[in-house]
Amino acid sequence: MTGRLRIEGLRRRFPDGGGLAGIDLDIAAGSLVCVVGPSGGGKTTLLRCIAGMERPDAGRIVLDGAELSPVHAPGRPTAMVFQADTLFPDLDVAANIGFGLRVRRQPASAVAEAVDVALLRLGLTGLEHRFPDELSGGQQRRVALARALVLQPSVLLLDEPLAGLDPVLSRQTMHQIRATQRRLGLTTVLVTHDREAALSAADQLVVLDAGRVVQSGAPRTVFERPDSTFVAQYVGRASFLETEVVEASGGTARVSAFGTLLSLPAHPDVRAGQPAAVLVRPHALSVTAASQSSTPWAEVAGDLGVVEDVHYTGERLEYVVETEHGSLIGTGRLADPVREVGDTVRLALDVAQAWVLLR
Repeated sequence: MTGRLRIEGLRRRFPDGGGLAGIDLDIAAGSLVCVVGPSGGGKTTLLRCIAGMERPDAGRIVLDGAELSPVHAPGRPTAMVFQADTLFPDLDVAANIGFGLRVRRQPASAVAEAVDVALLRLGLTGLEHRFPDELSGGQQRRVALARALVLQPSVLLLDEPLAGLDPVLSRQTMHQIRATQRRLGLTTVLVTHDREAALSAADQLVVLDAGRVVQSGAPRTVFERPDSTFVAQYVGRASFLETEVVEASGGTARVSAFGTLLSLPAHPDVRAGQPAAVLVRPHALSVTAASQSSTPWAEVAGDLGVVEDVHYTGERLEYVVETEHGSLIGTGRLADPVREVGDTVRLALDVAQAWVLLR
């Protein structure tokens, strides 16, 4: 399988200070890599450097053992779909999809065959004679994707393909991208601000900040075992319980929390005596009723807290709870009565789902 991509020490700085500050990545052939991070963190610049549209100041981009640096953009085996990748308004769908092949002077029969296959793969059959202004936003995105795929790139680069789509259409588009990528075994690097889509679809999740890779790995690892509080907050909803490490060894730390000492999974850098932050995702903290004798807005202590707010998401109940460690977000059972603001509740932490980080 072709498409293994290695990026080594990639730097590209702009006068305003943005760009890339030394990117190292190893991307397996045939994988879907989702790149997330704050705006201005270097995500699009990374794609443009891979495509040859930006010349890096330093570093190497190696595809299947061959360095791409000497190769200009038209000669690279890559195809990029831009965030605002507009279609040619005077060409119908079929002509838009086949445009790149005609520029490459492919025979008309080969162009027609490739276009038919792309129409079928992207669910566009029957739309080939429509013009862009006759398509929905999602259909236009699929045409742009088909136009890139017919070029048979070794690496597909997608810049914000879900931007501007409503939640339902965004999920459908991501499913289409993932299904097509898997079917073709095509190495794909996708930039997105949709963290839920990235977590659900990616083989590898890359978090960029200020032009640097702050964490890269399997989505579940990045979500459940982040390297920093920044990553923890960026990839999902998070509360932090501030405490101090009593003991630490073998990937476990003993910390004081909820009125007792707990042994929790911990980052390798955590040491005894250090200030720490315990990552608590909403699903890791269960909220149940306290004793019936509790008075409204009772004093919080130990594993008791007071409900500050209630959120019904359709799939679960989430509570913002005032605790002795500050406000935390926990989850209640849908089958239980809804707790009201001011109610005293009992908190239980799933220790396997917690994670101790340095503060």
